Amino acid sequence: MLEEFNKEVLAYCEHHTVRKNLILERIEQSTIENSNASGMMSGGYQGRLLSLISKMIAPEYVLEIGTFTGYAALCMAEGLKPGGKVITLERDRKLEPLIEKHLSWSPHGNSIEVVYGDASELIPTLDHTFDMVFIDAAKKQYANYYDLVFDKINPGGIILSDNVLWRGKVVDKNQDDKTAIIDQYNKKIYNDTRVEPFLLPIRDGIMLARKL
Repeated sequence: MLEEFNKEVLAYCEHHTVRKNLILERIEQSTIENSNASGMMSGGYQGRLLSLISKMIAPEYVLEIGTFTGYAALCMAEGLKPGGKVITLERDRKLEPLIEKHLSWSPHGNSIEVVYGDASELIPTLDHTFDMVFIDAAKKQYANYYDLVFDKINPGGIILSDNVLWRGKVVDKNQDDKTAIIDQYNKKIYNDTRVEPFLLPIRDGIMLARKL
């Protein structure tokens, strides 16, 4: 049962999952040093899940909504088909120098295209169809991102959404506005018969949905 998994057990899981990766560790340290919001980074444990899913489905195109400093994009790029690409959307142009630096440290950086702007405006302009989508941007826009990208996802494609447990607040009886939005989003995916949903209690929660 989940309540029996204390911090020590979760640390044990991470210790038996995350192997040493000097490039990703360097990016993690750089993010900590250069950002006041380093907790937004996927990190090693979640990053290995993204990498593993990408390797399992071998996507040609991956869409990431919310680049931050490039950590997750590099993890997902590990599983691309030869010639494949991760297209990642980032609203904050101030992050561009840091993102460029981080991507330059990895051979996978050449497979990543960063597009700056509002994802709600950018998604309709994308010509590709995607095998994997990772949503990790403005929480209030999750449902909108999901709807905008859905028809651009190939059958069998995977949609992942981060922070869907919202520090456990989704089970509160008296939810604040942002928590209620996340809760409604989870219900939206659960009730969407076009996908198979699976909510993973990893870090702050990841909703995984496979398009039928």
